[in-house]
Amino acid sequence: MIYMTLYDADPFLVFKTTEYAHKLKDDFSKGIFQDLIQKYLLSEHGNRLRLVMLPDTDFAKKQIEQETKALHTLQSELTPQQTQAIKDDCQRLKQRQQESENIDILPKITLKDIPLARDYPLFTKASLDNGIPIWQFNAPTNDVVHVRIKFSTESIPAELRKYLPICVQLLPLIGTKRHKYDDFEKVIYSCTNGIRAELDTYSYDKQDNKHSGSVILSYSFLNENLGRAMSAVTELLAEYDFGDDKMLLDAMRTKTVEKSNNLSSEGLDYALSYAESGLKSFANQYELLRCDIFLCKLAQSLIDSKANSAQLNVLKQALRQIMQILAASTNVQVSIHAQDKNGLFGQINSHFNSMWNTIGKKSNPEFKFTENSFKPTPRKHIFKSPQTVNYCVEVMPIDPLVSPKYSHYFVLGQLLTHSFLHHAIREEGGAYGGGVRVNQSGLFSFFSYRDPNLEETFGQFREALNYAHQGRFGKEDVNDAKIVAFQKIDRAKDPADDGLNFFLRGVSTAQLNEVRKGILETRNRDLVRAAEHLMNVKSSKAVFSMNKLKEEERLRKDCLLYTSPSPRDRQKSRMPSSACKKKKKKKKK
Repeated sequence: MIYMTLYDADPFLVFKTTEYAHKLKDDFSKGIFQDLIQKYLLSEHGNRLRLVMLPDTDFAKKQIEQETKALHTLQSELTPQQTQAIKDDCQRLKQRQQESENIDILPKITLKDIPLARDYPLFTKASLDNGIPIWQFNAPTNDVVHVRIKFSTESIPAELRKYLPICVQLLPLIGTKRHKYDDFEKVIYSCTNGIRAELDTYSYDKQDNKHSGSVILSYSFLNENLGRAMSAVTELLAEYDFGDDKMLLDAMRTKTVEKSNNLSSEGLDYALSYAESGLKSFANQYELLRCDIFLCKLAQSLIDSKANSAQLNVLKQALRQIMQILAASTNVQVSIHAQDKNGLFGQINSHFNSMWNTIGKKSNPEFKFTENSFKPTPRKHIFKSPQTVNYCVEVMPIDPLVSPKYSHYFVLGQLLTHSFLHHAIREEGGAYGGGVRVNQSGLFSFFSYRDPNLEETFGQFREALNYAHQGRFGKEDVNDAKIVAFQKIDRAKDPADDGLNFFLRGVSTAQLNEVRKGILETRNRDLVRAAEHLMNVKSSKAVFSMNKLKEEERLRKDCLLYTSPSPRDRQKSRMPSSACKKKKKKKKK
């Protein structure tokens, strides 16, 4: 319809879409399409046209002859002066194409263009009637409300923590005491874009004596669906139902199949999580591979032995206890991203007050939190995975975001990635990619993905540190690294995500501006010292590898998610083209 309005049709047709849709639905129910199909397509008396296309085997030859004849005709009509002018133009074009491009004429961003400090999104921090903090971000969201509820996990007892990742993954899939899970899914999607839950852990403590964790429940809805959306989420949190055995087993089976299918693509995330878990307590708490192995083994045990009701009851009781603890008002904070008009924030606050009046009657946690002692133990492990490439990771501890030295490591990560590792690992080594990730909680992680090499890649990680420690880089390299660093921290964000660092991690505007200042003030000697520190600390290594190990049975015990490679991952064409070229060159030598 929009296309029609460009060519003299009624411009208001666009706004009658719903009217025409209803009319089409009514006509369809009356059999209009069936009658038209019978009359014009199936009836013997209908109008029909049969079009037969016969290929001309000489078509291409005839085209070439016509073009050649046309060119000879044009050439015969040219004067000697016109012919010479064409030759001169061709020569000038050839010379122009062979000249080096003057990239200095292109506009560039320099460090002078980057402000020392910037204004971050403003928000209003209020409280609900029961004291729950609510962060209100007034943002241009086009009449869409984005809600995040943060449940602290610090009160989860040690014996329940192994069940927390399962609870987080099952929460969006379960039903309630009023609706079965398949019916409740329809309720949720009728008024929201779905409910998502994720587990977030971090630590800004330099000594790693304290870390924070939370479950983030996210959902979005149109302003007009405010009441229905809040009612549906209230029903989920107040009347969650883990008592439906069939639902629980179906959800566990779904998640297990999902983990198995995604094993190849998740190799880098598994390697990073495993290596990081040996260095920091926050990463060790919910190490990704261990959590997924526990889920898969538990699901297999429950599905294979349906009569094992005791184990199923233990799971259901653990999930209920976790939900009771999470929903306690002392463990909750809320953030709202919306455009506050017509008193929208006040209406939302009213709905949340009503929600927690309902949830509060259900939640009565009586558990005491005890912190587990953690001793850093660097990892060194190779997991065989069902792919024909490697995912290599080496992680080292550094200062976290709140430390002045964090900026030095952040710049160093960009310098090594773009001035050394991209060329060494991607262009020469043949991997799909590689570089450095700098975690705000204080982890400096080398990585490569879809990598045909193993020992060579870890050698390049060490050589990258030598490159920095020996100062084999210039001022321009450092400036480029700083610009890339600002490209990461100043990248454009969706209005619904702006300011989340304040809500999720408790980072202040002053702390973020200190990081900016630290990046701008980083000098070559700071990068040399940072590299020297990394060369002298114990690192943690993990590989999801294509290489065959001798003890197959031991490997399966180490990696319980082992599956045989799929035919797709066995194909040589799945290897990076640059790696294939490199191997061919070696054979020739």
